Order: sequence, then C-alpha cells, then structure tokens
Amino acid sequence: MRAIISFVTGRRTSWITLVAGVVAIGLALILLPRSSSPTAGSGLPASADSKRVDSLLADFPEPDTDYALIVWNRHDGDRLTAADNAAIASRVSALAPLDADPATVRPELAANRTAILVELYVDRTSSPAVLANRIDSVADAGLPADLQAQLTGTVASRANAAAASTVPDLALILVSVIAALLLLALSRRPVLWLAQVAALGAAGWLGIRIADAVYAGLGAPLTADARDLLFGVIVGIGACYCCALSVRLRAAGRVAGDSRDSIRGTTIVLAAPALVGAAIVAVGMLALLFARGPATRAFGVGAAIAVAGLAIVVVALLPALMAVTGRALLWPGAPTATEQTATQSGAPGGRPLLVAVIVAAVACLVALDLVDAQLSSNAGIDTPSAAQARAQHTIDAAYGTGDGNQAVMLAPAFFAGETSTVAPTTLAMNFATVHAVTRGATIHGRTELIVALDADPASARALSAISEIRRSLASTGGLTAHTLVGGADAAELDRRAIVSADRGTILAVGIGALALLLLALAGLLVRLRRSTRASDH
Repeated sequence: MRAIISFVTGRRTSWITLVAGVVAIGLALILLPRSSSPTAGSGLPASADSKRVDSLLADFPEPDTDYALIVWNRHDGDRLTAADNAAIASRVSALAPLDADPATVRPELAANRTAILVELYVDRTSSPAVLANRIDSVADAGLPADLQAQLTGTVASRANAAAASTVPDLALILVSVIAALLLLALSRRPVLWLAQVAALGAAGWLGIRIADAVYAGLGAPLTADARDLLFGVIVGIGACYCCALSVRLRAAGRVAGDSRDSIRGTTIVLAAPALVGAAIVAVGMLALLFARGPATRAFGVGAAIAVAGLAIVVVALLPALMAVTGRALLWPGAPTATEQTATQSGAPGGRPLLVAVIVAAVACLVALDLVDAQLSSNAGIDTPSAAQARAQHTIDAAYGTGDGNQAVMLAPAFFAGETSTVAPTTLAMNFATVHAVTRGATIHGRTELIVALDADPASARALSAISEIRRSLASTGGLTAHTLVGGADAAELDRRAIVSADRGTILAVGIGALALLLLALAGLLVRLRRSTRASDH
C-alpha cells in the first residue's frame, strides 16, 4: 500500500496517475452504454403473470402496438353541433395515418351526442412522449374555441411515465448539497474543496454510467430512482472519506514540511480503512441479488461495481490531484491559531460529536431513501395524469363504459383447433367492474380476451378487479385456472407485489449500509485521532 501511495503522490508519477485516471474515466464515460434518460419498463421477473402475457402476446397480431383514445367534446358539455362534427371529422382524417391500419379508424359518436371517440393502434417502438405530443397537436389543430380534444390509453400512460422518470430525486439532491457544504466547512480551503468535489463528481457520474451498462446487460429497466440513489450512495460514502481527509490535512498543516509529504502520510493512514469499508459495502450491495425484481438485482451489481470504482478514485486519483496542486492545496495558508487549537482534538472545530451527527444524518438520508426507493419498479408508471383522468371521466360520462382501460386474458385451448372461452368470460363478467369481454385471435393454444374495465387505470377499483379475477380463475380448477391475466393494471399489481416482497431485502441492505457507513466513520475518526497524537509527539 505504501508503495502505491508513494507512486500516486510522487512529483512526476502524480502527473502520470492523474492523466491516466482522467483518460480512463473519460474513455469509460464515452464507451460505456449511455442512456439519455431513465427508461420506463416493467421491472418484472419472467415468472410474473403480466410478463408471461406480454411474452405470449408477441406471437399475436399487432404485438408491438399501443392504443390511444382521443375523445372530443364541448367545454360546456352540451351536444355537438354540425359544425363541431365537421371539425372533428377533419381531425379524425388527419389522425388516421398514425394508426397501424388507417382504414379501420372509425369515429364513434356517443348516444347522447356529447362526444366523439376514436381509438388508434400505434407503433410501440416510437418515443411515447413524442408520439403523445404529436397526437395531441393533430387532434387539437384548428378546433373551434369551444371544443377540446383529450388523450388517454397506453400511449398517454407511457408518455406520463417517461415524463415522471425525468424528475430528480430531491432527497438525493439534498444529500449532495449537504455533503458539499460539509466538505467546505471542514476543509476551509477552496482548492482542497474543489479537488474533493471534482473527485466525488467524477466517481458519481462514473457510477451512473456503470449502472447504465449493468442494467442494459441484465435487460432491466433503469429508473430515475435507481440512478439518483446510486449517485447519492457514491456521494455519501465518498464524503465520509473526504471529511476525514480534510481534517487530517488541516491537522498536518500545523507541522512544517512539504505538503506532498503531508498528503502522502494522510493517504497512507486513511487508505486501508477506506478500502476495507468500500469492500464491505460492495459485498453488502451484492445481497440485493437475492431480491425478486430484476431491477433491484441490477442495482445491487451496479452499486457494488460503482463503490469499487469510488475506492479507486478516492485512494488513487484524489491524492494524485492533491499532490499536483502542491502548496496551493491549503491556500490561503496554514491554519490560524484558532484552527490549530481546534484541530488538536483530531476533529474539526473541536466538535467531533457534531461532525459525526452531521455525517450520520447524510448516511441516514441515503439509507432511508434506499429503503423507500421503488427499485423493483417504476412506481406509479401506469398511474394516470390529471389530463388522462379527465379524458377517462369524459368517456365514462358520454359512453357509460370503461373502454379507456383494458386488461387481457389469455385462455388455454381445450381441444386442438377449438377454444372455449365461456368459463373465463363468464367469471370476468360476474364483476361489476368488467363492462365487456371481446374475443380476439387464437395463437399456440391460447385465445386473447380483451376485458373492458369500468375503472380508471391503476385505480384501487381496477387493481382490485384484476386481483379478484385472478383469484376466481385460480379457484375454478382445470384448464380455466391456467388463464393468465395481463395488461397495464395487471402489471402494476405485479409490480406492487414484487416491491412488497423485496422491501425486506432492501430494508436489510439499507440498515446494513447505514451501520457500515457509521462504523467506517468511527474507524476513520479513531485512526485520525491516533495519527494526530503521534504527529504531535
């Protein structure tokens, strides 16, 4: 270890280490897979019913399509006039080319003549946000002021999820800000502070890029929660090390000598516990491999690799960066008399308990966010926005159905060449939430049944209906019990079940990470106190 530290802090070799490190990080940021924004995905294991339905539907007609429901009505809710109908007809003609089969696009006038509804089946590979905006703009173009067009369906849900995934995690932004302010308060030296912030920032972004690669390799959806949380974990662990580093360097400033020697001695004192702590945390993160959710397992692998990368950055690259800056590191000069007196206790400002509490607060925020984060899913991915809810209510009021929300049942075939769908259809129709069941194609021994739900997407009423339908099918016995129920609501129900099942594992890892961070901090402070006393003598 001494030989490595001596190399990275040498007069010439520190430049070599710094340049090599910057080049390596730059290449990693360029070559590793890059995600422009967190992806929205199911985050479900292959054994989940909704995931099995999605896999089986790949062989059915139009497997890669989403549906969009556009409803036009007057702001005042009155009946549509002849001029309104003509304006809407022109919008329907403009929207038809977006459908997979434009010839099948037909407007449906409500019986009370207060609304017109059109259903489009569009290419799922398109960007949901771009597609939703395009549909909205076409449906609204040239409408009279008293008319409005509203969008719902899976296109709107996916666009809503994509928009929600770009919202930053405020708790983790707070962690980063607190860590930066804490480092500034401890170092009281702008150059030292900038060096530490630069190292932590590089490690954090490298960790995010590593997560992109791991999630892509494991085929798991990367959520905003996971990316932000990983960045917070890196910043939280790195800040603990940098806090002790700042205190030790300020204490070493009281001793005459070359600043490079102080950096070398400080790094030698702190490197071993930092590496051991990082190794323990990395192994702890691998415990998430026991979770059921693919995204949670991917987070464990990504976090373990990212923490290992952080250890290399703070033990090799940061000392090299500090060694290159030389005496400028402690600018504007040696500690004042007040600071010298304060640092004799081995902690900043003579308040080691206060510093420990502040750092513990940072660690708690990271650990609690780890517990709360929906790593196994994009929580609420199918929860409708306010605009979707208004569109659904307009459809319900005009048509008296819940056709804006659909589930899918795949019923098994009883005989070769024949399919009986009477039993699952009858069971589904026993529920007041189910408005209608429409039979679709039969592929590989399973028949597709489209279930129209009279409930808002992802609402408690819709999720309860899916749960009850599944329970009823399972209790019938025979081949009917093997009917699978999928769709957006079923996927949301499965995601919540996975999150609930994984919460115990995530809680254990969160508590373990917090305990390890506090132990690492305590070990660094004890080692720091001993080193400071030795330097005094």
